Amino acid sequence: MSKELRATSNLIKILEDSKKSVEQIFDSLPLIIAILRADGTIFRGNDTLARVLKVDKEKLIYTNFKFLFEDSKWKFLSKFLKNAGRVDSNFTSQVKLEIKTISKAYKIPSVYLWDVYVYLKRPELGDLYLVIGKDVTEIVHRQKQLETYSTNLEEIVEERTAQLKASQEKMLDLANKSGKAEIVSNVLHLMGNMLGPINYSLGEMRNDLSSNEIHRYMEKIYETLGEKIADFEKSQDSDQFKKDILKLSELLKKISNANLNRDNDLISNADFIGTKVDFLGRFLSEQEQFSNIKIKKAEHFIAKAIEVSINELKEEISEQKVTVLNKIDASLKVNLNESKATYAFKQVILNSIEALKGKESPTVTIISKENEDFIEVEIHDNGDGIDQDVKGKVFNCGFSSKPGHLGIGLHQAFNFMIEMEGGLILKNDEGVKGATFVLRFKKG
Repeated sequence: MSKELRATSNLIKILEDSKKSVEQIFDSLPLIIAILRADGTIFRGNDTLARVLKVDKEKLIYTNFKFLFEDSKWKFLSKFLKNAGRVDSNFTSQVKLEIKTISKAYKIPSVYLWDVYVYLKRPELGDLYLVIGKDVTEIVHRQKQLETYSTNLEEIVEERTAQLKASQEKMLDLANKSGKAEIVSNVLHLMGNMLGPINYSLGEMRNDLSSNEIHRYMEKIYETLGEKIADFEKSQDSDQFKKDILKLSELLKKISNANLNRDNDLISNADFIGTKVDFLGRFLSEQEQFSNIKIKKAEHFIAKAIEVSINELKEEISEQKVTVLNKIDASLKVNLNESKATYAFKQVILNSIEALKGKESPTVTIISKENEDFIEVEIHDNGDGIDQDVKGKVFNCGFSSKPGHLGIGLHQAFNFMIEMEGGLILKNDEGVKGATFVLRFKKG
């Protein structure tokens, strides 16, 4: 018997001895598993391969693997096989390729994630390759849906943001002319509350789409599968091999379920954003129909406006466990627009509360000072203070150092104080811990 025939006989004997147990294991896996020659002819294949090729399993050896693919896709995979034969390692990188079969569930060509191993290197027989394919059509379909939804959503957000800016400018102009500060303040506050969650949810979606590690886990599983096949070839322990393969099959199922849950979470998050954006659009349209109610300045106690502001922030104060020391002179009165002054106090105090998040013994101190022309209210916190490079920007529209904030609050408070012939400044206290804002009201 020639050397080539003896080698063929030995190979066939090894495969036939374990044929039943190994083929049963391979047939139970939700994977395409095939042993191929370099030209694509099939040496062995499992039930999944026969089902996809629509041939009897016994006839797989008369079928070419390339019939699964369009010509261009097979040429690519053929090069992949040849490259695998040139490297020392048994494992090569993964490649994602479509096959001709149309997915009934998604009406698109099925997509598989393919891994190639050098199964046997026998010069007298030609190299044999183990090819394993996992159906990832559902994952690809969901990712395309999410990418499309994300693109459309970004366009909607841009459109709504432009609408928001235009409506904001229009409302501020109306407020400047007719004094509708109370209405505008509520509108701006609600807008800020709406856009904060939208920005956060978009960030979460981007993070999830960029952190999918399923391919890394699949690579590890396929690498382990190759090791188990090599161990089996050495030991011929089919029982142990069956246990190992079944464990890998269960792990594959868990990974697939986890990825499906993740995609469902992303879709739910996207639906939430869409609902918020639609509501914001309807809300903006309704705000253009304000009535022309004029709010005039009158003499008020400053302490009352501060008391109202603190009361409106009691939830934030309680949550952050902030101590508010209100040392205002209760007898001080000045001509002001009550709603605008309350808004300005509230925004400055809120800014101080947010600056104290996570600080030890967080405290906000409010005091008053009086001179010949002005009454000044100083609001001081014992936080970390404001960085020197952003001090000149704190009152700019759109500037905020806090994630999810729109940078409207302090900007609008500054505008309201100017309208009341006063001012809002950030005090430079060298060597004093924290930040101090001064609200100045003109006497008379």
